Amino acid sequence: MKIIILIITMIFTFQGALAMEEDFIYTNYHLVERGDTLEGIAKKYGVEVESIRGINDLESDAIYEGQRLYLDLGEYKERWVRVEPMGGRRIEGGKRVIRGRYDPVVAVEYRSTQPDFLWPLEWKGVTSEWGYRSDPITGRKDKKHSGVDLRAGIGTPVYAPSEGVVRSAGWMKGYGRIVIIDHDNGYSTRFAHLDEYLVEIGDRVTKGEIIAKSGNSGRSTGPHLHYEIRRDGITVDPMTFR
Repeated sequence: MKIIILIITMIFTFQGALAMEEDFIYTNYHLVERGDTLEGIAKKYGVEVESIRGINDLESDAIYEGQRLYLDLGEYKERWVRVEPMGGRRIEGGKRVIRGRYDPVVAVEYRSTQPDFLWPLEWKGVTSEWGYRSDPITGRKDKKHSGVDLRAGIGTPVYAPSEGVVRSAGWMKGYGRIVIIDHDNGYSTRFAHLDEYLVEIGDRVTKGEIIAKSGNSGRSTGPHLHYEIRRDGITVDPMTFR
């Protein structure tokens, strides 16, 4: 029998499985020209038509001149893996834990200082809150909304809430055009369904800098900004930072 001794600040142990979800950032795209078809584009790049439909959230084969169709070309995509608990118990910080078997654990260091984030756009209200809700497309209530949807017309300037480094700028299935910024103390922010992004991977941004323009890309029912705040990879309610 193997003994594990953990000295921790705070951890969660899970008696069941871990919920894992993978995200991919796509940066390669094809600009649709007159006469293009999904089948022709798929053949040109050696990908499946279903792959193009899925990545770009297309409900049909209808495409239009000037449209960007993001492509899965393998080595050009960035992989994200999210792990979130599906139950379990919290163990208070500062205790020594001795266990007689291996359990999957996720170690999370909680910091007491909450960053002073600037709101990412001119306030016009929330159209969908963080947390469990009815999915606007499927109507299902079994999936957590990982951010807040903010009312914004196409082309509304989006500002960096704090200084940081651009981790990703590209296309993510469901999110559409997206920018992800890493900040200090384990915080990161996401801005999705963009019309366009004005930064590139590796850029250092300052607080209040315009990083993108809001839009209606991806899995969206209308123009808005989807805004997320994550602490050590776990989503938190952005409204607590307003």
